[in-house]
Amino acid sequence: MINPNDVNLIIFDMDGTILPSLMPFYESIKRAFARLGWPVTFKAEDINQFFGVSTASTKGSVYEFITPPDSHISIEEVRERVRAENDEVFREMAQTYPGVKETLKTLRQRGYKLAQYTNAATAYLNVIMSSLEIRDYYDYVECIEDNHTTKPELVRKIREHFGGSNAAIVGDRIHDIEAARENDCLSIGVLFGYGGKEPEQADLTINKFDDLLSIFDRKILMT
Repeated sequence: MINPNDVNLIIFDMDGTILPSLMPFYESIKRAFARLGWPVTFKAEDINQFFGVSTASTKGSVYEFITPPDSHISIEEVRERVRAENDEVFREMAQTYPGVKETLKTLRQRGYKLAQYTNAATAYLNVIMSSLEIRDYYDYVECIEDNHTTKPELVRKIREHFGGSNAAIVGDRIHDIEAARENDCLSIGVLFGYGGKEPEQADLTINKFDDLLSIFDRKILMT
């Protein structure tokens, strides 16, 4: 395991790590379905399993799950209709987990480079960055859709951007832990997200976001 004191770059997952996005996303679905005249026959908890999974393809995605089998429109169109609701809904409802902005600000003050990566689509990433007003907290922001890449490949790209810096990946799903392992990074599992027991497999775990300040305190110790 990489010593946290050797880390200079911290890469964050988004859904389930930076913000609880399930309820706003569920609301977007409900509004899209209302426009279509469709009943919502599933609960928010039923789509929890899809968070952290790429939606670049509709096969096996949340959009395939929610589209009625007798739908008169395609899964792809259902996806676009839900996405069309995201901007308004997330501006109304979205908020970070407690302490996120303060923690990001403090980490940057301590000299760490911060990056945001996600499996989400580019439009969705932009909605989150804008509605939460957090883009300026990061030194680098990108999603896998931007360059049709994968999470491990994107981590590699981010590390190279920062000169191969020792990095930590903070996330709530097994995909984040695997991306860390493939890139020789420290993995930090978020226990308050959507991954269930998955984050317990990480090198370290946190119960609340500002626990990161206890892990990444090297800059304080050096002063």
